[in-house]
Amino acid sequence: MYPPRQAWVRITSSPYSGDTYKLAETVTLNVFFNKAVRVIGTPSVELTIGTRKRQARYDSTIYSRVVFTYAVQAADADADGISIDANAIRLNGGAIKDVVATNTDAVLTHSAAAASTSQKVDGSLAPAVSRIRFHPSLLPSGGTYTKGDTMWLEVWFDQAVSVSGSPRLGLQIGSRTRQAGGELSATDAHRMLFSYRMQAGDVDTDGVSIGANALTLNGGSIVAAIDGTINAVLTHDAVAADATRKVGRPPPPPAPVDRQPFFTAAVAEQIYEVDAPVGGDGVLSYALTPAPPAGLTYTRPADTTTGGSIAGTPTAAQAETTSTLTATDEDGDTAALAFSIAINDFARLAPREGTTIYRVNGRRVTVTVRPGTPEDVEIVLPADLAEDVEVTLGPPAADVPLRSARFGFGPGSPPAVVDIMVFDVPDGGLKVCLPVNADLRAEADAADRPVRLLHYDGSGWESVANARDLGRKVCASGVTAFSPFAPDTRIRCRTSATRRSRPNAISSGRPSA
Repeated sequence: MYPPRQAWVRITSSPYSGDTYKLAETVTLNVFFNKAVRVIGTPSVELTIGTRKRQARYDSTIYSRVVFTYAVQAADADADGISIDANAIRLNGGAIKDVVATNTDAVLTHSAAAASTSQKVDGSLAPAVSRIRFHPSLLPSGGTYTKGDTMWLEVWFDQAVSVSGSPRLGLQIGSRTRQAGGELSATDAHRMLFSYRMQAGDVDTDGVSIGANALTLNGGSIVAAIDGTINAVLTHDAVAADATRKVGRPPPPPAPVDRQPFFTAAVAEQIYEVDAPVGGDGVLSYALTPAPPAGLTYTRPADTTTGGSIAGTPTAAQAETTSTLTATDEDGDTAALAFSIAINDFARLAPREGTTIYRVNGRRVTVTVRPGTPEDVEIVLPADLAEDVEVTLGPPAADVPLRSARFGFGPGSPPAVVDIMVFDVPDGGLKVCLPVNADLRAEADAADRPVRLLHYDGSGWESVANARDLGRKVCASGVTAFSPFAPDTRIRCRTSATRRSRPNAISSGRPSA
């Protein structure tokens, strides 16, 4: 039986940015044999980087392909590109053998691999800003931010960085310069996330822009992650005004309708507010039936221009019931508003498109649903919430793949894929529930396997470990970090030996990666 022989040795990776590997970047090369092999010990392949010889260590074996990797060091430099001499494999006391004929050693002779200018090396280069952009999937409702809305931005570096303190990014909003605070992404050390909450007086009818070199340390630091001492280069080009990121004052309320009473309403968990501008002559009267649950009180308005409010602390849970508030003016014209009240021992939020403000345990919960968000997404907060929370739901970014060889997101219907971000994640996390469409439910039942909850970790979709299939929805509890989520039933595990998923580690409590 003939022994395995090498077909060729090739570098198969590319620099993260441009044509030059920088400090800590990984160079990957493959040694291809003409038949399946097994590796014993830790062989290496000798690389020529400038005047230095470096050893790429054994990483993994995939049938007839053996993978080696090398992490660039600070002293490495090669302006012509990495090359590999002939016969550069070193067994280091190990062996590479035929899988079938277990005692047959592979023939390790091979030709040289010439240097390429697309494989340059400079380990002394500091991290540099490679891109600044507005977060692609988090657009303001109606194309315009108003007071209290949060704008999210991304700053990308050409190598992994470590961040301390609170760096800032200057935003040009009309004639004002505002500062967005930033932190390092939890899922990609090449990316920082910056956010700014719109204030009173912020107006920009052309769209927010970013001036050149607007990134500042603000007393903090941004350094190379592997070294910890090389300061990042913060210079960058300006970002032009974006017409989809306009800033303006909220629109004025509609004019009262003459003579006919009408209502506008904002209904929230545990505290319900009803607002009713009314036209017509005379004094407006209100009647609520039935009486609110124990512990809640309906207060009639003093000036008859609003519908009053229902407030208080419920004393016991109660199933959902329908209440009706009826308004009557002196002409005898009436209008009625029907709404549901349910007292739960937790706060289950099922918001609709737009921004809704809830009250949970006396804390303010602001939920914004962007256009294109799948319907029937549920967010469950702890009943003993101790701080204000902001939740934003939206469609995934354009670069998040919605089809792959591993997942199909259910047949027949559009996938229920939603990007979730949470500002100030409460202790114990949140519960996230996504709807399961009829086609996906039928496919799962036919295959006798559960629907799973997936999350996108920046490079691929992974299964959330503690998710439960509840029939019409799939839920995961204790979620403390966030990114795009989707339900599916067809899952095949990854085979890569170099990447491992983190159970329920989705992203930071901010936008997803």
